[in-house]
Parts: sequence; C-alpha cells; structure tokens
Amino acid sequence: MRPRLKRFVLFALAAVLLVGVSQIQKALNHDRKELGLTRVEPLENAPPVLAFTTVALGGFRGLIANALWIRANDLQQDDKFFEQVQLSSWITKLEPHFTQVWLVQSWNMAYNISVKFRDPYDRWRWVQRGIELLRDDGLRFNPKEALIYRELAWFYQHKIGQNLDDAHLIYKFELAHEMQRVLGGGRPNFDELLHPQTDEARARVKVLREKYKMDPAVMQQADKLYGPLDWRLPEASAIYWAVVGLQKSNKKELVTLRRVIYQCLHMLVMRGRIVLERPDGSYVFGPDLNKIGSANDGYEKMLAEETEKPIVVERAQRNFLRECVYMLYTNNRLAEADKWMAVLKRKYPDAVPADESVETFALKRLASSITDIDQKR
Repeated sequence: MRPRLKRFVLFALAAVLLVGVSQIQKALNHDRKELGLTRVEPLENAPPVLAFTTVALGGFRGLIANALWIRANDLQQDDKFFEQVQLSSWITKLEPHFTQVWLVQSWNMAYNISVKFRDPYDRWRWVQRGIELLRDDGLRFNPKEALIYRELAWFYQHKIGQNLDDAHLIYKFELAHEMQRVLGGGRPNFDELLHPQTDEARARVKVLREKYKMDPAVMQQADKLYGPLDWRLPEASAIYWAVVGLQKSNKKELVTLRRVIYQCLHMLVMRGRIVLERPDGSYVFGPDLNKIGSANDGYEKMLAEETEKPIVVERAQRNFLRECVYMLYTNNRLAEADKWMAVLKRKYPDAVPADESVETFALKRLASSITDIDQKR
C-alpha cells in the first residue's frame, strides 16, 4: 500500500473510532449516573477561575481542595472568618463524597469559629451555618451516610441542647421560636401538616420542607415512637434526624444514631418541660417525669434493635433508671419511685442491693452528691 493511501486509511479509521468512542462514552456516562457511580458533581456558584480550573484539571480537584484548605486555615489563624462559609462550601463540593470533609467543616463553623464572637446572636449565626452545611448539602450528596446524620443530630443535642456554650440559652430561644413559627406551637397539628387546607398552613409546610428539610410524616412517626415531643426543644430535632438516619443509612455506624435517641430521651425526662416563658421570650426548663415510661420504652426499642454493642444501651438504661428512681423520690412521687425501683432490680440486679429500699437508695445518692460538692471546693 502506498504511504499516502496508508495515512489516509489510518486517519479515516481514527476518525471512525473517535466517533464510536464518543457514542460509547455517552452510554457509559448514562450507566454511571443510573448506577450511582458518578462521584464528581458540578461545582456551583464558584468564581470563574475556580470553575475553569476544576473542569480543566479534572482529577486534580484534590490539589484545588488542598489550596482552599490552606487558605481557610490561614484566614482562621488571622481571625478572618467571613470567607469561611464560601470556602467551606467549595471545599465540600470539591470532595462531596468524603464524609470527614463535611464533618470537619461544619464542626469548625459551629464550634471553633462561633466561640470567637462575643455577641451570642453572632454565635448563633455560625451554629446555623454549620447545621445548614450538613443538612442542606451534606445529606444531598450523601443521603445514606450515618455519620452525617449523627453529626447533625449532635449539633442539636449538644451544641444547642447542653449548657457548655455561654450562649446556649440564646440558641434554645432562637430554635424554639423558629419551630413555633413554622409548626404553630410546640405540639404540631400533624393532620394539618400532612394535609394543609389553608394558604397559611401550606406556606408553613413549604418552609418546613424546603428550609428545614423536615418531613411531617417522619416527624409524626418519631413523635409516636418517642413522644409526645415538644418540638420547640432541641432534643426533638435531634431525635428526628437520628430517626431519618436509621431509616436511610447503610447498615453501619447505626449505634451512634441510637445513642442520640436514648440520650435525648433521658434529657427530656431531666429537662424536657418548659416551666415558664419569661417576658423576653426565653424559657425556664424543668424535669418532665411523666415521660419516664415513654423514654424507657425508647431504651427497650433501641436495645432490641442493637445487635453489635447491646452493652452500650444496657449501661445507659441502667443509669437512666437509677436517675429516675432518685428524681421521683425527691419529687415526692413515692409510688412511682417504688415501681421503677422494682423495674431496675428486675432488669439489672447488680444496680442496687436486692433488699435496699427507695429511701435508703435516695439518701445514699444525696450523701454522695454532697461529698462530691465538698471535694470540688
């Protein structure tokens, strides 16, 4: 074959193969999408330089992410935080299926950056940004990742629900009023949420679904399983996201979600009742001993479902029952204290001596508490 003819044939063959490859590539891309194998999502709302670099470098997205990590760290070291939200969004979207990226970035905003501000409302805004990063984007890219559900629930349970942050009362106040506005009260009308009949109800359901990403049907399910819940309290939101995580997550790390549920049930007994609403709208919380039965049912449910580490749930339930006996006795609910002491002895015989009365148990507990106080002085 003549050299010129040979080159022509090779060029023609190459052109045919390129056309064929392009068609096959379209089919492969479609199959990857259908099978959930596509791991690279388009980067949204990025500056043109970042968007161009991401597309041009393709597999070198990690290098871009590293550069953004370095910049975010440098800014934080200099107490320059206001670019962090955008940087966190870009970093997580460059590595959308790397769970730890979402956890670190959200924790950084909700815990590390928030406490740099003195104004409690400034802190609240950073806590919200951390929650939104997980809820609005993290779960969109990783809907089956239990650790993201657990972290989101933890922000409600710990950052808002506990008292380790000086601004925790503001967090509780803001969350309570947000939920009250969208739900119409602490105890929502689930029929109205599931079947809204008025424009006002439809608007509230839209906000609930689109802003807070909460499904009224799942809320109702959580309320039936572990309630009745006061949805103004952070523990209710924590339980909601743990329930969603248990339903949607892969069959791993589920013990962390179950832990969220029974710890929140415990806290709702210890501090799950709004005793007083002050003139400024803030709340005074108190124990809700009427929830002991439903909380214990929650422990039993978690224990029945937990096959990997049941001892973790057993220890928690044992401590819960001991606490309940003491609180019932100190609140002069003696018959109920005797009832739960019997449950404690039957289920965990090593928790208290078999012949020990409620009165003796409570006095020992009180004496131990006084001793601990003296030792801390």
